[in-house]
Amino acid sequence: TLAWIYSRLGRYDAALEIFRQALLKEFDQPSVKYHLAQTLDKLERRQEATKLLIEAMNSDRYFVERSEVKALLDSWQSE
Repeated sequence: TLAWIYSRLGRYDAALEIFRQALLKEFDQPSVKYHLAQTLDKLERRQEATKLLIEAMNSDRYFVERSEVKALLDSWQSE
């Protein structure tokens, strides 16, 4: 997505706005929450990011990044 591209390019504020708009349209989208969490972490907003990762893990929806989310969440919680 454009938001993920912006995030990967270091344009975190631009990415953040697009991710938030995406969540307004489809709140229970775990992949968006995962990518938004990574972006928030880059903006030193880990508490918000952790909340989103937990929400993504608790989702009943299938998403390919589930194992990545779990690993990232585990690493953050062990710090």
